Amino acid sequence: MMKGSGQEEGRTPFPTLIRWGGLIAAVAAALYVINDLVALFFIFAQGSTIGVSLRNAVTAYARVPLLVGLVALYAHQFKVMGLAGSVGFLEAFVGTMVSPLYPVWPGVLASLGWILFGAVSLNEGVYPGAAVVLLVVGAGLSGLANALIASGLLVGNPGFVTGVLMVDITFYAAVAGLGFDLFVRRSEKVQRSV
Repeated sequence: MMKGSGQEEGRTPFPTLIRWGGLIAAVAAALYVINDLVALFFIFAQGSTIGVSLRNAVTAYARVPLLVGLVALYAHQFKVMGLAGSVGFLEAFVGTMVSPLYPVWPGVLASLGWILFGAVSLNEGVYPGAAVVLLVVGAGLSGLANALIASGLLVGNPGFVTGVLMVDITFYAAVAGLGFDLFVRRSEKVQRSV
C-alpha cells in the first residue's frame, strides 16, 4: 500500500467498528447464556419446558446481534483467515441466519462453520487459545446435538434437553469471551497502531 494512504500493511480497516462489534458479540452471547440458564431453571425447578419456549422467543432477537458480532470477530482477523477461515465464517453466518426457518440442519451447518472458524483462529493465534478451544468444543457438541435432534432420537427427553442447554452455554460463553477480548484487549493494540 502507499505510505500516504493512511493504511499500513497488515492493519485491519475500521478498528473502532470492529471493536464495538466485539462488544455486540459479547452481549448477544451473554443473552443466549442467560436464556439457557433460565431454561435450565424451569427444567430443574418446575420440570417444565416453559423456559425452553421462552428461550426460543428471546433468542430470535439475539440472533441479529450475534451475526453482527460474528462479522466483527471475522473482520478483526480476515487477513490471516485464508480460504478455510472464510468458508468457516460463511457457514457459521448462513447457518445461524437460516436456523429460524429450518431449526436443525442449518444449526449443523453453523456448528461446522464455527468449528472451522475456531480451528483457523486457533492456528493463527489471534484470540486467546482457551476461548477458541472452548468455542470449537462447544460448536462440535452443538452440531452433534442438532444431528440427534434431526434423527428424532431423544427429542423431548429432559436429560437430553438439559445436555443441549449446557452445550449451548459452553459455546456462547466462548463467543462472549472472544467478543470481550476483541472489545477490551485487542482494542489496545488497535489504538496503538493508529
